[in-house]
Amino acid sequence: MEIFSPFGNDIMHIIKNRKIDKSYQIYFALYQGLTGTEESQNAYKEFSPDFFDLIVIDEWS
Repeated sequence: MEIFSPFGNDIMHIIKNRKIDKSYQIYFALYQGLTGTEESQNAYKEFSPDFFDLIVIDEWS
């Protein structure tokens, strides 16, 4: 994701295939990358409700 390159790879993590590394400061993900049809696929549940300071949601059409 070249558009986010100013953040740098040292602090930014792109969540893919529901694999989460909690050692970063900034996370990017698609809804599909955080949820699934099975309960075990709901990767978002790995984060506690107070884990994030800010969440930005952008809907692309």
